[in-house]
Amino acid sequence: MTRTFDLCADVGLLFDADGRAAHHFEAEYGRAPQLGAPPVMQLLVAAPGRRLRRSRTERAFRGGHRLAQWRVRVRLDDSAIPVSCRLQVAGPLGLLLVQSMVVEPLLSLATPAAGRVLLPAALVECHDGPVLVLGGSGSGKSTLALRALACGRAVAADDQILVAGDGACAGLSRRLRVYHDLPSVVPQAHALLPPAIRRRVWLAGHVNRLSAGRVSPPVAVSPALLAPARSRPGRDLRPVRAVLLATGRPQAKVSQDELLTCALELLAEQRVRLLAAGLRPPAATIRAEQSILEAALAPLDAERVDARNAADPLAALERAVSR
Repeated sequence: MTRTFDLCADVGLLFDADGRAAHHFEAEYGRAPQLGAPPVMQLLVAAPGRRLRRSRTERAFRGGHRLAQWRVRVRLDDSAIPVSCRLQVAGPLGLLLVQSMVVEPLLSLATPAAGRVLLPAALVECHDGPVLVLGGSGSGKSTLALRALACGRAVAADDQILVAGDGACAGLSRRLRVYHDLPSVVPQAHALLPPAIRRRVWLAGHVNRLSAGRVSPPVAVSPALLAPARSRPGRDLRPVRAVLLATGRPQAKVSQDELLTCALELLAEQRVRLLAAGLRPPAATIRAEQSILEAALAPLDAERVDARNAADPLAALERAVSR
């Protein structure tokens, strides 16, 4: 299957795969409105066992994480499609993991060519409009988004936002990741899931217990299962405020310099596996990202919130944006 996924009005992903990989990425990126966006990245997922020949213009590396392994061939240049990636994946969690650890970090290297930054952030509706929520892995972005969806709030995305210099933000169309502790962490969201998905959550918990906590497999869930009319991937929204999730730190105002520094650190954090493989962002990409983020974040008042330790993270978010 060859097709282009329109991730927002400015960013497309040219995709080629068959079988399980085609089904996976269709479920991940196929929900956004198709607007004819120009592709900034080409992704080919080869069938397991097929030999990936390396060209002289490509960088090759291997990777893996517990139940998954992958082989990657990447080309970066200044052509109309600045990033091209060919990969093979093996293992029961391979596609989910390679998407978050390789594909989306590579996509973040391509989006500045279209005037966008792919930022690890969520966009959640509050009482006075959309709020941009920044935070690293484990800071509580996804839990906050799940609580918001379960309460009927609009959520553009829980983990990746395409930010433009004029302040427009489009959620990257992808499924939510939930884990075995969902029934205790966000019981309202767990209750809304169909029985088949709840069984998968239970099975994830069984795997976690059998592995003595070493393996915690994610379960991919479409936001439409929680709030069919309140999930808005791919559409531009303009946040009215920003919130920085920081575990263990007191609530306080955040300066523009601190907000920008946090955003740039989050970009570097999501590319750590690319850097380990010797794949560094071009200097022009770094300059473009900083320029886009400076312009987009400058108008936003920002507040620091500890969502993980709050009794009601969604209420804590509301209090922060009301100050």
